[in-house]
This record gives sequence, C-alpha cells and structure tokens, in this order.
Amino acid sequence: MNLRQLPNVLCILRMAMVVPIGWLIVEGDYLPAMVLFFIAGFTDLLDGFLARTFGWKTRLGGILDPIADKLLVATVFVTLTLAGAIPVWLLVVVIVRDVVIISGSLAYQALVAPFEAAPTGISKLTTLLQLTYLLLALSSMALGIPELAWLEPLAILVAVAAVVSAIVYVVIGIRLSRQARA
Repeated sequence: MNLRQLPNVLCILRMAMVVPIGWLIVEGDYLPAMVLFFIAGFTDLLDGFLARTFGWKTRLGGILDPIADKLLVATVFVTLTLAGAIPVWLLVVVIVRDVVIISGSLAYQALVAPFEAAPTGISKLTTLLQLTYLLLALSSMALGIPELAWLEPLAILVAVAAVVSAIVYVVIGIRLSRQARA
C-alpha cells in the first residue's frame, strides 16, 4: 500500500465501524460500542494529522473525511438518543446543521461551480465537541455512571457550536457564490 493513501484507508475504516457501533448501541452493548467509538474518533485525528503533516492530502480524502465524520456522528447521536442518553433537541440541532451544510454544498456544486471541501476552524471545533460529548455520553452508559452533571452544559456548547458553524458555512457559501458570478 502506498503510505500516501493511509489517511483515506483510515477514513474507510471509520466508515466501516459505523454500523457495528450503531448496532452495539441499539443492542445495549455499550462498552464495546464505546471502545469502537474511541478507535473511530482516534482514526479521525490520525488521518487528519497524517494528511497535514506529510502532505498526504487527496481530493478523495477531502470528500471521504467529512462523510465518515457525518456518518459516525449522526449514527451515534441517533442511537444514543433512542437509548435515552441524549436529549432529542440536541439530535435535531446536530442533524439540521448537517442537512444545511450538505444541502448548501450540493446546491453550490450544481448551480455555481465544483465544490472543494474546506473545513473551517469552527467546524473542526464542532466535530471535536460532538465527538467528546458522544464519547462521554457513551462512557456514562458503558460504565453505568449516572448522567454526568456537566454533560448538559456540554450539550449546550455542542449546540451553540453547531449553529455557529452552520451560519459560517452559509455565509461562506453566499460569498463564494457572489465571487463566482462576478
């Protein structure tokens, strides 16, 4: 294997872990789900590190990474909400953000120009907060710890970051569309 493709392989591995993680949560097997989720989160950090550090960025990786992140985050948010570990309102905020970003990207691609995925700082922070929140919620379920008192303020922080991130992407999309038409 060409080492340059390692970040892409890690993205595909993360995508392959989504179904087992979701299934384990649905089945109430929280400890193995937590371990797999931790590994999936680690692969996200590792593939980004490798791509940036060694210049192993590829167009495919630019497409795969956000898809892998969205699949993982959405699956775990939905299944943990169904398990009663996450409030429904937070699930709605997270899903609406992703729908706004994906819809905007597809509209830009179809109506303006080829879309180049470029995550913003707030988007990276949002993903980090979401992964942290999910890991803590899942850990609480896996280890039988009653709901952590600070999980609620973290949920609010996740929601605020998600809303700000969506707004930033909408503003960027509008600006890029205007520039492309000028």
